[in-house]
Amino acid sequence: MAILDGIDDAVVKLDELANFAAMNQAAVTIYQRLGFDPPTMKGKSVWELFPDLKGTLVERELRQVLEDHVPISYEFFYPKDQ
Repeated sequence: MAILDGIDDAVVKLDELANFAAMNQAAVTIYQRLGFDPPTMKGKSVWELFPDLKGTLVERELRQVLEDHVPISYEFFYPKDQ
């Protein structure tokens, strides 16, 4: 994580059930800006914390990653973060 904390891109590690396992400092900053307390996010599902993402491109892409175990990269506009 020390290396990942030194980059500007947010990096989040999820387990096979889409539960938060770890994140770098850039991700912590974003989640704090969204009103989350990053230490309490560990072990919680993406779908529990972001229920409005269900049925979106984010859900489709994330489920593909979890099923196929391949990395992807994409950007999307999240209205709550502008």
